[in-house]
Amino acid sequence: MNIGIKNQTLDDTELNSFKNAIESYIAKNFIVIPCNNKRPILKDWTNIEEQDSEEIFEYFRSGKANQIGIRTDDVFVVDIDYDQIKNINGYESLKQLKNLIPDNFDETLQAKTPRGGTHFYFRKPEDIEIKNTTNLAPGIDIRGRGGFVVAYPTRDYNFIDPGKKPSMPSKNLLDLIHGRIKGNVTPMIKNTSDINTNEIIGKVQDGRETLMQKIVYKNFAKLKKDNNLSFETLFAFSKKEYFEKAQARPGMTLEQEGRGETELKNKCEYVLKRFNEGVLDLEFAEQISAEEIETYTANQLMMHEIPERSWIWKDWHMERTIANIYGIGGIGKSTFLLSLANHISQGLPFCGSKTKAVKTLCVFCEEDKDEISRRQQQVQFGFAMMSNNSNLFITPRIGHDNLLITFDQNGEPKKGKFFYQLYNFIKNNQIGYLILDTLSDVFGGSEIIRAHVNYFMKAVLGQLTSELGVSILISGHPSVSGMSAHKFSGSTAWQGATRSLWYMDKNEDGTRELTRLKSNYSKSGDDVKIHLIYEDGVFKQILGYAKPK
Repeated sequence: MNIGIKNQTLDDTELNSFKNAIESYIAKNFIVIPCNNKRPILKDWTNIEEQDSEEIFEYFRSGKANQIGIRTDDVFVVDIDYDQIKNINGYESLKQLKNLIPDNFDETLQAKTPRGGTHFYFRKPEDIEIKNTTNLAPGIDIRGRGGFVVAYPTRDYNFIDPGKKPSMPSKNLLDLIHGRIKGNVTPMIKNTSDINTNEIIGKVQDGRETLMQKIVYKNFAKLKKDNNLSFETLFAFSKKEYFEKAQARPGMTLEQEGRGETELKNKCEYVLKRFNEGVLDLEFAEQISAEEIETYTANQLMMHEIPERSWIWKDWHMERTIANIYGIGGIGKSTFLLSLANHISQGLPFCGSKTKAVKTLCVFCEEDKDEISRRQQQVQFGFAMMSNNSNLFITPRIGHDNLLITFDQNGEPKKGKFFYQLYNFIKNNQIGYLILDTLSDVFGGSEIIRAHVNYFMKAVLGQLTSELGVSILISGHPSVSGMSAHKFSGSTAWQGATRSLWYMDKNEDGTRELTRLKSNYSKSGDDVKIHLIYEDGVFKQILGYAKPK
């Protein structure tokens, strides 16, 4: 028995069977979904209305697909799951359901599945919606609108009696699916009062099952990327989020409804088992856990009260955004950055522009404590800042692993230990401004690969800005070509991802120029500059500077 084998090839006999089956299904108005390892090949397969049998067969002939799926539109399927390894036995639930709602399960079209389960096919009554429902009873799912089932002639999927047709479901079965049969004993089931219907009927699809599933898959995807995946972490993250959002019905608890901690644990264990067995559809995990897109109508935006822009450093760095400063090594960026940090941490004007007083953290990856102490004392003496300052934190990180993100040979990202240390410090100390010096020490990707750059700027640093509200300034060295062209290093994605881009250069007379090359929220360009002179151990602004001829 070949269960769930990826890239399974089909022999000529099987291909002929698939060709005949595709033509037969389409002739009967079924929508055929070519699959590989239970994964649909067609994009937007839920919205397909017409099909050509030759086009569908080509997916099988080319080896892209090895399983047939039937979309559950005009039929729905009661899916009985049986798995000895996972201790799942839907037949036990089916026995009790047959007592609870005597029905025509044995009369309708049935198909056996690879692990010993059964698909019961029923016709869908007109004007009645049948949704996908997970765990209608333990080991029993419903495949309805928006779903599909793998079917014959896929290997190990066989109709028990191909001559039968899908039966029309009874009112009892429809009431059960739609949650109209609940725990109280009614005349319809008066002879089954010994059955615990709260346990058997369980979880009808009403939004909370989907909520639990989305939360578990979302945390699974996140923890996997962070290389922090275990049952304990998956359950802990999912539990916090789920119980903040899920509500029980009046007079019930979530646990009594089969939607509490026990079911959440089962869901986490199930996802991890499928992942460890190599049969979890990772793309499906990403899809189902995707957050809904936030949209507004034009009228809503017209009615929205627009707040004033809040600047950390007026016209240079807007709050809760990422800015980049470039300059060749030894030009004085670190001294300049430390001066900026001292002014922002105290809300003092810097180079003629206002700053916002916020707690500030400087990460210097190329300096030790002695050098940082020397520069900090120069800054405080040079700017006559002799008052106590507990709003500025400085960490010398030379000799440490400072990578916030790395990428493996397949391009998969992995956050480093320092990311979590930084995240926790910013959160616990309410840091509002973060300076990272330098880019090459904290970025473990390729500066010329756009995907690496975007992930670092938007998913790593972006996580800090969005979740913690911190503004970030990161320094870097330009490449040789960058010094003569765009002033920075690597992919142009750096320029696209940053909200503000600065460049520090040195004039022939030893003065410095800080140019605002890009700003999304203020004037920018080669003519937007601050001129600086090194004096008293710090860089100070020169007003009315004229470059020597």
